[in-house]
Amino acid sequence: MSRAIIRLDDPTSHGGVVQEGFDNVKLYGKAMAGVGHRGYCPQCQCEFLILAGEETYEYLGRQVAVEGMMTSCGAVLIATQYLAKIAATPKKD
Repeated sequence: MSRAIIRLDDPTSHGGVVQEGFDNVKLYGKAMAGVGHRGYCPQCQCEFLILAGEETYEYLGRQVAVEGMMTSCGAVLIATQYLAKIAATPKKD
């Protein structure tokens, strides 16, 4: 299964948005996001960090964020584009 890559301004399940991304990598005009990039959550009224990304794909030493990954406030990332995807890492037993 493939998952869509998260970008700057993509929403979360708490109504928040991703506010950071890699400045030099654009997907359809918006910066691609990765682990450690920040956003804001109106439900929690706090800034969050992207906690998890796709293990099989890194950029500048950071895992790239994909749809379904969690933030530090407990929200789930939601992609707004579905053309750029990464194959999901197989689960280990």
